Amino acid sequence: MSVRVLALAAGLLVSACAPNASSQGVSAVAAGTTPEQSERVRPAAIPAAAGESAVAVAVDADPDADDETADPVRIVPEVVAPRLPGSVAVVGDSLTLSAAAEIETAMRGLGLDLVGFDAMENRRMVKSARSLPAGVDAIDEIVAAGEPAEVWVIALGTNDIGSFDSAVGFGDDVTTVLRHVPRDATVIWVDLWIRDRAESVAEANEVLRSVVGARRDAAVVDWFSSGDDEGVITGDGVHLTEIGRQRFAEAMADGIVAHFSR
Repeated sequence: MSVRVLALAAGLLVSACAPNASSQGVSAVAAGTTPEQSERVRPAAIPAAAGESAVAVAVDADPDADDETADPVRIVPEVVAPRLPGSVAVVGDSLTLSAAAEIETAMRGLGLDLVGFDAMENRRMVKSARSLPAGVDAIDEIVAAGEPAEVWVIALGTNDIGSFDSAVGFGDDVTTVLRHVPRDATVIWVDLWIRDRAESVAEANEVLRSVVGARRDAAVVDWFSSGDDEGVITGDGVHLTEIGRQRFAEAMADGIVAHFSR
């Protein structure tokens, strides 16, 4: 049997092989093929998925072979990359600060212009701790700089665990942070992990998802599930190892891609 791959691209002529082509498949003939060759191009049984391009590939059987044994055309969906934004700002605490180089590399790897980066140890979301600027102050400074970010990655809340009588107070501060981010921007928030306060953190993360989920164009990245991964967190149960810094940056980048792939 001789095998030839027919790439059906710009010159592809598509005709319905049944009254309802979308449900029955398509019959494809490449421009320039002879009538005998076209008879050996069988209809595809599976249409391309919605929103995907499709490339039709046919296996050309021996001309003398019985038509019933000819291999069918296979429609292969073409993977389409998501349309990502052009700029990003990142605001965080000591975890973000330790992974600054990795985060910058990850953002630029997505083709994003890092227009703002502000991370600091012991940073809380709204309240200034030890005279350190809070997260909302960092956001305001980046906004005031005048170069707008299409996406804001927020990695705050670790230093706020245990500071409230209930998770309601935690949620109120999350709401305040979101109000400082420009309304037309996308928010990607990285959730929390503290080994020795896993129960409190899990409750805070639930509130975080509820509050962030109520905002248009926002999502939460799951970092909590990485907390027990070997070699990711240092002995204090919070901060990042070298591997952890890379994973933390990748989680941010993956969160952006996942959000814009929806």
